[in-house]
Amino acid sequence: QTKCDEIRKIINNDYLPWLSQYLVMKRVSFEFNFHSLYSNFLDILNNEKLNLLINKETFRNITILLKGDKGMENFSKRSLLKNLGHWLGMITLAKNKPLLHDDINLKMLLVEAYNKGYQELLFTVPFIAKVLESCAKSRVFKPRNPWTMSIMNC
Repeated sequence: QTKCDEIRKIINNDYLPWLSQYLVMKRVSFEFNFHSLYSNFLDILNNEKLNLLINKETFRNITILLKGDKGMENFSKRSLLKNLGHWLGMITLAKNKPLLHDDINLKMLLVEAYNKGYQELLFTVPFIAKVLESCAKSRVFKPRNPWTMSIMNC
């Protein structure tokens, strides 16, 4: 709490884009074990602009990875996607915030991956599974929710 208070005093709006990019690209993508720490950090900072920038940066990184080459030599991208999927679920679904279709359409991603073939499914299914793991912590998106069930029954 005290460290967050110190950071809140130091940080201004000019540094928020850098902080959001640094947090998502350098920390969240690689450090799965610290996702809850980073999420708590953002909750305590309680900065709406930072949270919005974090969401945008997360979606941007996910989009880049999903559009990239998914050959066997890029299998490390699969791990990054799973980490970002877990993070995305934590900062949205676990906090009862919806994933908007304008940002990401999980059901369509699944259908497209199925149509593209096995290699695409190897990347997309674990990503979506990690996103949906957070539904267990949500009051709104727990299974039996029509949105959640439509993805699981796809």
